Amino acid sequence: MVGPSAIRLFLQMYHAERKRLIADANSVKPQLEKKLGSIDRQIGRPTDAMIASDAPVTQFTSKISKLNAERQELKANFKTC
Repeated sequence: MVGPSAIRLFLQMYHAERKRLIADANSVKPQLEKKLGSIDRQIGRPTDAMIASDAPVTQFTSKISKLNAERQELKANFKTC
């Protein structure tokens, strides 16, 4: 059997690691939120330009598609934090 001191040491190490993981997740979330906001604004610009323009829609859709893919990736990363 394992002694009480070994169990105590394990629990201390476990709790220290959990605190570290939570701190890492909390430091990443604000960065992801900022990046998501930036991408949303970037998506809005070509969308507004597309609405106001007589240019072909295909001129804008590739940029919007790339930004949407990046946004989806960031949202997936955000959910894992």
